[in-house]
Amino acid sequence: MIQFMLVDDESIIVDSLHRLLEGQEDLPLKVWKAYSADEALDLINIIEKTEGQGIDILMSDVMMPGMNGLDLSALIKSRFPELKTLFLSGYSDYTYLQTALHQEAFDYLLKPVDDETVIEAVRKLCLIIEEERRLKEQEKQNGMRLKQAQRMLNDELLRELLEKPLTPQQLADKEESYVQASLSVDQCFILLNGKVDQWPLTYTEIEKMRQREMIMELMVSMLQPQCSIVPYNGSRHLVWLLQVKRMDHDSETCDLPQLHWYLSEELERVQFTIQERMGLSCSFVISGHEVDWLQIGDVNRKMGELLDRAIGLKSEIMQVEQAGEAMSRYQDIQLQPQEIKKQLLALTGLLEAGEFLAFMNELRSFFETIRKSVFLTYERQSEIFITLAGLYLSYMNSRQMTTEVGMKLDLTYLTNFNKHTDWQSFGDYCVRLAEILFLIVGDDAKEQKQEIAEKVDNYIIQNLSRNLTLQQLADHVHLSKFYLSRLYHSQRGYPIYQKIKEQKLNRAKELLLQDDIKIKDVAAELGFENVPYFTTFFRNSLGMSPKEYKQSYQS
Repeated sequence: MIQFMLVDDESIIVDSLHRLLEGQEDLPLKVWKAYSADEALDLINIIEKTEGQGIDILMSDVMMPGMNGLDLSALIKSRFPELKTLFLSGYSDYTYLQTALHQEAFDYLLKPVDDETVIEAVRKLCLIIEEERRLKEQEKQNGMRLKQAQRMLNDELLRELLEKPLTPQQLADKEESYVQASLSVDQCFILLNGKVDQWPLTYTEIEKMRQREMIMELMVSMLQPQCSIVPYNGSRHLVWLLQVKRMDHDSETCDLPQLHWYLSEELERVQFTIQERMGLSCSFVISGHEVDWLQIGDVNRKMGELLDRAIGLKSEIMQVEQAGEAMSRYQDIQLQPQEIKKQLLALTGLLEAGEFLAFMNELRSFFETIRKSVFLTYERQSEIFITLAGLYLSYMNSRQMTTEVGMKLDLTYLTNFNKHTDWQSFGDYCVRLAEILFLIVGDDAKEQKQEIAEKVDNYIIQNLSRNLTLQQLADHVHLSKFYLSRLYHSQRGYPIYQKIKEQKLNRAKELLLQDDIKIKDVAAELGFENVPYFTTFFRNSLGMSPKEYKQSYQS
């Protein structure tokens, strides 16, 4: 059972979330609630004694009387280092976000937050915790710590083998080390390279690293019965070295061509298992069936280049000898160099002109086009990266903004292409950077900011019957929710959730004064799931119930 603690000084939020999560029978949760940090700490002591474990997940408001949510999380994490934290707040201040990130918070949810978003975040955390527990148990049973320690010793050896030319003398000198790494120096290899085609937008770097490790271990567990397999987690791709498994010194289970055929057939099952268990699409490149020790670095480089070019693959399995055939299948949807240059030139003009909304729309369109192109040479990819990086750096330097921007976003991602795991990652980074520039420029974009705020206001007024979320509003104006929250607050002087609350309250008062409408109909029209929830909202806002308000005007 996963122990879940809810903490917020607003009782209506705590009670509502408690009911919501208690009703999710598919989630392995035991939900506790507290209305202050002090009450939560007292309750944790009781839980530890009665349940024999600490808190696994903390969902806490940030700003509370007394101890705030950030300090509460840090204090609980000092006792239970594996604590996962979800912050819930009406504040989107960068300082709070930065502190939450330093504490490795799983997410920072801005009020008002809809039920679906909460359940999705909690469900993902439950899956992470269950997976961590499973891995721990597996680690105990199979001696994972010993295997991980051995891999650390092997990594440098494998890196040199795969990434540098190997001479006969070096092979002889390190023969004993290769044997210790479970490699047979008198056999050739089959080389397998793989990558995740596209990471989900919600994945953090830590999650990506964990998933890569899981893919590597899954491949080993599924193929090991038929061959000797050594994994290597490369800087850009996953690599596996396969050799024939020997039964004794004189016999072997199969030869390399048989193993090559088996691998080609089995990879589809591996892909299906990864998709089923992890929800990820992976593509693989298989070498020829006899890679010599002295050829392995060159073959690995060519296979890596093929995967680097393949930016739009979906669960592909390619033989390195048939790469030309694979690329020809997608020839009709390849992006032409002149088209790339045309779009990059348009982006340069829009940024220099300060047309930020048009720039961001064009930027998203550009990366969408890039992602549809299945194969793109690494040289062309580098050209795009260098052009966009130069565009941003030139813009920031000419306006002496680089230091200020660097305080809000890690600019090393703008100078090192290899830090981005895929083109989606780089595209998201470029959009985020554009949003930060938009914020800093300020007065030059004042009219555009005002236009966005007015669009949000109109959308709220036209959709009062819906349970509006910040993400829905952000999607409407094609911005990220964090950027929209800051922009709107800077324009209006109050957060978006306050505008939603104000409009719902004003509309509720208008409807309640109509003789022929019932309170339950008012609640339904304004998107409240039930009358008690609407009544609590109304009373907290005006100090009287809807019924009392209606009667006060009738008398």
